Amino acid sequence: MNTHEQEDRDYEAGCATELQNALALSQIERPLQNDQRKINALIAQGRFVVYTSHAVYCPRTDAILGCDTVLVSDHGTQEEAYEAAEALGESCEDYSVIVVDPRPAAPVTVEAVDSDEIPF
Repeated sequence: MNTHEQEDRDYEAGCATELQNALALSQIERPLQNDQRKINALIAQGRFVVYTSHAVYCPRTDAILGCDTVLVSDHGTQEEAYEAAEALGESCEDYSVIVVDPRPAAPVTVEAVDSDEIPF
């Protein structure tokens, strides 16, 4: 077999290993769920948002495919959102349950320190 034939066979067979091909197939078959745009839109409307975030694993290789971000619910008050998050946390302990507060954070003020006060 000459070099041209070997290159042709390598191109047809692919240079990836069997595990790399299995991972790529799983990524094609299992697209990740990403509700981040919906979450951002609700936060912009001033809603308290509850969502989950968890790793997704390849069934063939056990490699991490990525992370699913799933919108669970939105609420008008912080208390309702935390109640929903607590109820969800009990039902699925493997997930990270996140509650987003749409109110802007208070500005942080830092006092200046005189260099004479530093002990070193």
